[in-house]
Amino acid sequence: MNMNIYNVDLFTNTIPVNNSTVLNFVGYTSLLGFSFFLSFVIDYLRFVTAHVMQNIKMILLIL
Repeated sequence: MNMNIYNVDLFTNTIPVNNSTVLNFVGYTSLLGFSFFLSFVIDYLRFVTAHVMQNIKMILLIL
């Protein structure tokens, strides 16, 4: 079984295109989109954890 990050066989079964350049382009753009999505998720988690840590420090200063 082929375990690539993007599976070209899935595209060939879904979209009947014989041009491999088109399939490679779709695969690379999907990978690029996933990379941007993962980057935004990591930035969001860093933002949330920074605010949570700031609130914990404020609570500890009050106590």
